[in-house]
Amino acid sequence: SLKTAIENANYGDIVYITDNLQIEIPALGTLTIPDGVTLASGRGRNGSLGALLYLDDIGQYVNYQWYPTITTGNDVQITGLRLRGPDGSTSLDYAYYYPIGIFQDNRQNLEVHNCEVYNWYWMAINLRNSTGANIHHNYIHNNQKPGAGYGVGNGWNSSSEVRYNIFNYNRHSIAANGDAVNNNLPSYTAEYNLVLPCANGHR
Repeated sequence: SLKTAIENANYGDIVYITDNLQIEIPALGTLTIPDGVTLASGRGRNGSLGALLYLDDIGQYVNYQWYPTITTGNDVQITGLRLRGPDGSTSLDYAYYYPIGIFQDNRQNLEVHNCEVYNWYWMAINLRNSTGANIHHNYIHNNQKPGAGYGVGNGWNSSSEVRYNIFNYNRHSIAANGDAVNNNLPSYTAEYNLVLPCANGHR
């Protein structure tokens, strides 16, 4: 299985998902990518859309908690994939947990590139206490529920470079959240992104 292949990968390994595969990630089935591992598919090669990983089940599993579908170690790359969440609408209805597409916490040097990340009504890509992230050449869209809907979220003490992405239909395409009192402040550089005009909030 994909989960087993990822768990058994070593630093420097590439776990390649065949371009036409569609794999459901079940609720509470978080994929954890170890340090130095690349998760890849072939988005854009000979017209390929790339493999699709998706979460459809939004049952009442983790009440009012953040729920990541992919978590990463240090020095991880995610490239050439599609990652689809459970709801890309602007409905006010919320499930009982807050899904995140890709989450890095207290690690460093995450690179996400050439991916399509969409329908994560809470956050598509989220960093917390993580530094050196490089988010580039992605299509990040339809993350747009009111009060949520973040494309790239920079949390406490995180730092990232967000470049050459296309954003559309997000409530807040690039966001930062910190705590000045306790000096837990994030930083990010955003440049050369194409932010299209359809948004349910901040562009």
